[in-house]
Amino acid sequence: MRYLCLLFLSACSTIDVSDPPPVDWPAMRIMRYYGKIPEACGSSLLNYNIACAVPDFCAKTCNVYLRVDWAWVKEHEELHCKGYDHPKPDRQIMRTSWGEWKTGIGRDLCKVQMGMTNYCKKWPEDC
Repeated sequence: MRYLCLLFLSACSTIDVSDPPPVDWPAMRIMRYYGKIPEACGSSLLNYNIACAVPDFCAKTCNVYLRVDWAWVKEHEELHCKGYDHPKPDRQIMRTSWGEWKTGIGRDLCKVQMGMTNYCKKWPEDC
């Protein structure tokens, strides 16, 4: 049982700080929510996430959902909000999300949702 717990905790316990986030990663305001983890976070080992970070590039916020109030878990998720990822290439979720938002229709959707005036306040470099 002890090894199962260690495996569970290590499933998302490493961030590769030696691999910097994309140079154009936006500064985001971090919002913390305690309790239930939303479905947008997907599932992890045994279908039980203890935390997850969901960036909202449009609003330049990062929503951190936490089941526990452990400092190392908050730090881990906040590093995701700063653009850092897990070391395995198949787990580069933040880098992939940012790339897709920039090259896809993310910016255009934001302009429609927010209106150009509000969009330009958040993203002056695009206006």
